[in-house]
Amino acid sequence: MENNNELQNIVFPIVIKRSPAQLALQISTVLFFSLLLFIIILVLGNFISNVIQIPWLSISLATIAVIVLIFVNIVAIITAFLKWSSEYYEIHENEIVFARGIISKKRRSFPLDKVETMNVSQNFIERTFDFGDVTLLNPILPSNRRMDLIDIPHPQKYLDIIKKVQEKLVEGSPRKGHTIYTQYESGSNGRMG
Repeated sequence: MENNNELQNIVFPIVIKRSPAQLALQISTVLFFSLLLFIIILVLGNFISNVIQIPWLSISLATIAVIVLIFVNIVAIITAFLKWSSEYYEIHENEIVFARGIISKKRRSFPLDKVETMNVSQNFIERTFDFGDVTLLNPILPSNRRMDLIDIPHPQKYLDIIKKVQEKLVEGSPRKGHTIYTQYESGSNGRMG
């Protein structure tokens, strides 16, 4: 009875976007590798210009490297941001919907009434920044038996909400032969969106 009262205070659908910390880590990784590549190009340019004795070669390589890396960084950052901003999950009273797309919208729904396994996965970095994955398994479905909510903030909080919604769907009492398993995994396993 307490779960139903808690659910009455929740406004559905609950929209969950991927964690901004995940986006920041992805952009930081792109910038780090771009800087590393720039340093390698500079060192190679200086080495080549000293061996061949063409002083202008290192300057032109550096200029080309800067232009190319700036362009690649801008494209990579815009792509990461657009992907992050166009993908989200919705928790409804009876299903979870994964939606994505800017121009062409795609939606995938996953019923919650027969979910048997629910897992939270977080690696060290994800635990540090409080985001991770929630995996739901519904073995009764003929296809798409698994739904992964990838890189969501506060995964344990959303798993608890999903459990309450699922419990309400089965009217607070487990059906015969129906067991709900919940695990907390410290490692991140295979991901599907």
